[in-house]
Amino acid sequence: FPRDFVRHFDFVELGFDDAMRKFLAGFRLPGEAQKIDRIMHAFAAQFHVYNPDMFRDPETAYPLAYSVIMLNTDAHNPAIKPAKKMTKEQFIKNNKGLDDGHDLDREFLERIYDRIIANEIVVQTTSKDDGSSDKSILTYSNPDKAGWLKKQSSRMRSWNERWFVLKDGCVYYFRKPPVWGQNVQLCGYVPLHPSLVVQEGEPGVASDATIVLEMRDSSLTKCGKIDKRLGSMKTISVQQLRLLSPSRSDQAEWISCIRSAISNLSNTSNRRLPSSSRSLPSSIHSLSLQ
Repeated sequence: FPRDFVRHFDFVELGFDDAMRKFLAGFRLPGEAQKIDRIMHAFAAQFHVYNPDMFRDPETAYPLAYSVIMLNTDAHNPAIKPAKKMTKEQFIKNNKGLDDGHDLDREFLERIYDRIIANEIVVQTTSKDDGSSDKSILTYSNPDKAGWLKKQSSRMRSWNERWFVLKDGCVYYFRKPPVWGQNVQLCGYVPLHPSLVVQEGEPGVASDATIVLEMRDSSLTKCGKIDKRLGSMKTISVQQLRLLSPSRSDQAEWISCIRSAISNLSNTSNRRLPSSSRSLPSSIHSLSLQ
């Protein structure tokens, strides 16, 4: 596999599966297993150049990349019946002890699984790459926390499943995980604020995994939301935001991560604190919002 070609790829700040998407979009993957093996070795070596501290063993990226290819094929092959497709637990088990005899972080693997299931890695020849895909996806890559949550509609009170990303003092939510090479289907965002409080919806109720975000002084929280009619971002004011986590343990992780992000805002004295009317990062304005 041409080394000069591989050196062309820049994986700065890209998550693992986004780096794979970018790499595999540059050419058509051959059918021969031996050639695929060499290509995945080349990807792993280049990924390690930009992410030397992600794994204990520099070689870990290779078997993980191969595992992701297998998952992608299994998940999106219509010939495989749904009952026979790889489950999340099977994917995690398949990668047990992958990193020099150590297990990879479970949340890291779960995130990869969810993103592959929601967005197929499409291997194709790219005729033009102007860098715009990198600029948009870097806003959401390597987040503090990401995963599926249900968000309660402020009007209809119905629950809609969305992919949530916590990064750089904002909570973003999408119709499906944002990935390299595809339009980002952003639905809205919640700018964090030092006065924002995050807590359990029903403290002490074991069966409740609701997460509530609201201002400490009961004032309205200003958020960004896509206007479906206009296809652009608008500002709305809400009393509180209610999210529903799939489990109590996941609820606790989200609350802890959001509280930590809020604390970081409060403790950074040399940084201009974001207001509740904080605008979107400039890179979002160039996205195709759906």
